[in-house]
Amino acid sequence: MLDWAKITGLAEHALTFNTKELTEFLNALPDSENSKEISKLLHRLRPTSDFLATSVSDATTDEASLASGTLIGPWKIDKMIGRGGMGEVYLAFRADGLYEQRVALKLISGLSVNRDMLFEIERRRLAQMDHPNIARIIDGGNTDDGRPYMVMEYVDGEPICRYAANLQLDLKQRLKLFIAVCNAVDYAHNKLVLHQDIKSSNIIIGANGTPRLIDFGIASDLHEETGSTAALTLASAAPEQLKGQPLSVQTDIFALGILLHELVSKERPTRLSNGGMETDTSAIKDQDLNAIISHALSYEPSNRYASAALFAEDVKAILDKRPVSVRPGKFTYKASRFLKRNPFSTALAVTTVSALIIGILVSLKYANDANHQGNLATLALEKANWQFQRTEATLAAQQAYSDVLQRAFGGEEDVERLSQLLKQRWQTAFDNRENDPNTAAALSYAIGRNFYFRGDTASGIEIFDAWMASESGSEALRALGEEAYALMLYDTGRFEESIEILRGLVAFFGDGSQTSEADASNYANRLARSTRAPEDIARSVDLLENRLATTEAPFERLFAYSQLAGMRTLQANFEEATFAYGQTLQIFLDNPGFAAYGRDISRFNYASILLAWQNDYDAAYRLVNDILEEDVPLKGESIQQARALMLKACVEANKGNSEQAIALIDDALPLFERFAGENSALHFLAKGMQAYVLLLTGKSETALAYTEDLQAKALAADSNGRTMNFLKLMHVYVLSERSEVSQADLEWLETPDVHNDASSNMLMLYIYKRLADKQLAPAFWEDSNQPS
Repeated sequence: MLDWAKITGLAEHALTFNTKELTEFLNALPDSENSKEISKLLHRLRPTSDFLATSVSDATTDEASLASGTLIGPWKIDKMIGRGGMGEVYLAFRADGLYEQRVALKLISGLSVNRDMLFEIERRRLAQMDHPNIARIIDGGNTDDGRPYMVMEYVDGEPICRYAANLQLDLKQRLKLFIAVCNAVDYAHNKLVLHQDIKSSNIIIGANGTPRLIDFGIASDLHEETGSTAALTLASAAPEQLKGQPLSVQTDIFALGILLHELVSKERPTRLSNGGMETDTSAIKDQDLNAIISHALSYEPSNRYASAALFAEDVKAILDKRPVSVRPGKFTYKASRFLKRNPFSTALAVTTVSALIIGILVSLKYANDANHQGNLATLALEKANWQFQRTEATLAAQQAYSDVLQRAFGGEEDVERLSQLLKQRWQTAFDNRENDPNTAAALSYAIGRNFYFRGDTASGIEIFDAWMASESGSEALRALGEEAYALMLYDTGRFEESIEILRGLVAFFGDGSQTSEADASNYANRLARSTRAPEDIARSVDLLENRLATTEAPFERLFAYSQLAGMRTLQANFEEATFAYGQTLQIFLDNPGFAAYGRDISRFNYASILLAWQNDYDAAYRLVNDILEEDVPLKGESIQQARALMLKACVEANKGNSEQAIALIDDALPLFERFAGENSALHFLAKGMQAYVLLLTGKSETALAYTEDLQAKALAADSNGRTMNFLKLMHVYVLSERSEVSQADLEWLETPDVHNDASSNMLMLYIYKRLADKQLAPAFWEDSNQPS
């Protein structure tokens, strides 16, 4: 059986021999199939070796090298810069004074019909090329003694891989260079030219950072039936090249795959015994990138990319955080790329698109259930119709929002700029609502929620006020919108309007028998969170526990446990809340495909309650590290990364690691500002924790002034009541460390608003509990018979 790894290795070694050494080498080879292939390869390689080969054949030319100053046509020779089997390459200058230009002048060695023909073919092919990433031919002719020469654009620079290494380019920069190379190769292919020798040394990058493809000396026309007479570089040769079989576009694709592997991992892939190549998955961590390279290096040409343009498009998809064509098209994979592509729109809203996509999946489940013949027998027609409407509405919102982000805004990450763009796109769609009411409603829902969840409630409510008044969109989408609208109204102090809407939704959905159990419990949960009335909380708990008792579907249990945890915190039943948060996270861990839909949020919630209620610093520390090490690479930079850094800072500060804590807060604050805005509740929350860290490092005077300043800024920014309560609580805690708490402060700590906010915000609970430990605040949770 042929071993192409061994064959290519020996042949490459033999290329360093002179004629005598090569003859001895061939004579010494055993009589085997491998030896015959080595001999064939060497006979193909030696006669027409690469014009810019670094090792010089002993059978080159009798002509002496041209001296500096020699004139060839209008060109003056400066010095030799390369020599190979077919001839020499010189650095030359324009000598007739028409203009100044440095060029590479290729001069053929010896007089040979075959060499002249190959040289003329290369010259003809290059004359077709006019591309910014391909070195251009400038001139050509014959010397006085009849030897043909060709003058090319001189590219002064380094091979692409060396250039990337010397400048320590990051992955994004390397991939952009590679895309430019693919564009050049695709251009050549469209001119019906194969390069056949794509490798790092044939792609030179000059001072301006532009890659230039050089040396079409062994190129062939696409309509030629075989490339068996052309030379090749063994290290980058495709299996069909090694075996002298017909070549195609996919031959260059294979070489591009090797180049990409070397460019991103600094190593070439491993040659296999069948002549193929194997990628090094340990050196290339990105699964998409591994899939792309493996596809390009497929053994069978028909299994590789159909064109260099398609190859480049998949590489660009990595930069754009889009799904690549060669990965399985599972929805979970594509959704995770959507989340990573749009960190502003997703994680800065904590649950905006995550919840939207999960809602789609749950709704699709309902739709599929309704379609199933067995279920239709027991499922009321009204319920089936409602589920289909909800699915359609949710998909429409997701599609409209995806279109806005992908088509209109690209990689825009500046919060203020993107906010303006979102508002403009919404206004355009809303003004056109009479002609297209569904798009107007879908964008109102998606963009309005985006603003709300990142803390810009004013912009969100502006959009929802207009949408709700217009009555555009389907009943199902309006029901989704009314839920979000109610939350916005509540947060802006329009409590009666908010609760009226939520009570209407709860009445409409009832127990879910005519619509869906999930919707019924969702709206009851929203109402309970708004009123915080014991009877509303109890109704929500009953519906959620019923869902958990009647469904085994992981998605539904995930939401039910998450919502149940929130209800238990409102009841100050923190033991049950801890259990529910733990169950939520366990479902994520048991279902890795769900990771993109909120595993980071689940880890943060669980870490927060473990820290606040149980003082379990070690467990909280492990969980936030899991967010930073596993979830951030999955979804990209986001608000959840900032929250994890903030919580980690809290742990470090309590461990006495003040410098680490301060550094973590410093890393978190720009992320909060970038993804939520300077005046958002989350940004003030992070600033408040910064005061806590200052206090733990002994800077109580600084912390006191800081909390006073924060309260003033939050008030000026018209922050909501919970934000103001958190900042005041932090201020009171600083005062407690200075023994300066007033009677008015003590009375404030006894108010239900403070207890309710502390119940629903674990960082606030964390601070409140420390005041309770000092006997300065009542342990309100004891009414729920919970251990302190």
